[in-house]
Amino acid sequence: MYVLSYVGTGRSVSNFRLDLLDPKGNFLSRSTGLAAAHLVVDKWRTAYTLNYETIVGPGGRVEPTVSQWLPSAPSES
Repeated sequence: MYVLSYVGTGRSVSNFRLDLLDPKGNFLSRSTGLAAAHLVVDKWRTAYTLNYETIVGPGGRVEPTVSQWLPSAPSES
C-alpha cells in the first residue's frame, strides 16, 4: 500500500512523504520530500505523482509537473 501524506503545515517540501506498507499494513519504508497532490500506482508498482511544482508551458501557460517513482529491491546488508 502507498500512503501519500504530509506533516506540519505542508508549506515545505520536507513536510511531504510517501510511506510503503505491506498487505497487512506493516511499515516498509518512507520517502520524504515528495511534494505531490495526487498519486497513482500501476500494476508494476510504479508510482506517478501530480506535483505541486509547476513549469511554464507553451504560450507561457503554467502547468503542473508529473514524476515517476520506480520501486527498487531492498539492498542486502
